[in-house]
Amino acid sequence: MNGNGAKNLNTYFGFLNLYRYLISFFHEAFNLRFFLPWIILLSSAIWWRYKSGVNLEFWWASYPLLFRASFYTLPFVLTCFLYAWSTKTISRLMRWDFLLLSCSICFVLWANQYWLLYKGWWATAPKPVFVWLSKTSYNVHVSFFFFAIPLIYYLVSRSIRTNAKGFYGLLSKRFDFRPYLVLLIISVPFIFWASFKPEFQKLYPRYLPSTAESYWSISPWITVLVYQLSYALQFLTLELFYRGFMVFSVGRYLKQGAVWPMVSVYCFLHFTKPMPEALGAVFGGVLLGIIAYHSRSIWGGVLVHLGIAILMEIFAYLAIFVW
Repeated sequence: MNGNGAKNLNTYFGFLNLYRYLISFFHEAFNLRFFLPWIILLSSAIWWRYKSGVNLEFWWASYPLLFRASFYTLPFVLTCFLYAWSTKTISRLMRWDFLLLSCSICFVLWANQYWLLYKGWWATAPKPVFVWLSKTSYNVHVSFFFFAIPLIYYLVSRSIRTNAKGFYGLLSKRFDFRPYLVLLIISVPFIFWASFKPEFQKLYPRYLPSTAESYWSISPWITVLVYQLSYALQFLTLELFYRGFMVFSVGRYLKQGAVWPMVSVYCFLHFTKPMPEALGAVFGGVLLGIIAYHSRSIWGGVLVHLGIAILMEIFAYLAIFVW
């Protein structure tokens, strides 16, 4: 293939833009003064979670207030200030508007983990529908906070409306789905392979038909479909929050470096899942954050992330009912 043919192929699939995004990011936002201590801290946290034998439930039960307040706040704040220190821009963070933004981000992370509003009426639900209702309600609860707080911040902050046009990339018209579809197709054999692993089968599918269907005298297809719709909504709003709100709003202070604190928190979010998913959250978070920052759209992340989640559910159902 000649040079023009290769160039046309890259342009067609959109990978030339992805390459440019990566080059720009690592040229501007990667420096060893930041990266070495950051990767040491993050690796230590991953080791502490998965290899040290420490039980997170013990810390949660013994020091509930301290644990809940610091679990997401520490990685976010430490990463922000570590990056600002490495680029000599700490003065940008010593402002009341950054404090307000940080509180907004940490509040969402805290509320979605510990302030489960639906439990008041969820606990009174009939036992046969308890599992389905609790899982579906959690998805709706998480989606609400992932959407509501960024919306409020967007409405009250004139500067963020200027910097994050298209509502943090949700309404962006600049989206080429082709390279992300290729990435999704590439992931299929890996998800298929993972679906046979015991640790995968313990977590997926996220909902299996149980007693709710007989209690309501409805088809399992209905409960599964409603749950999966709420599950998809959670992934859409998750991308809006992490790759949209966090990257675009923190980007006002750290520019492309906003990807790093987002990745730190995103990794901690996956500490309830097997270690490969936590590690994947680091690499995937960096890639999707870079794409969102440069394309000014979150739809690449939505397509890849939601697509992978749906494929994991499909393969998990197949592993149970077909294979």
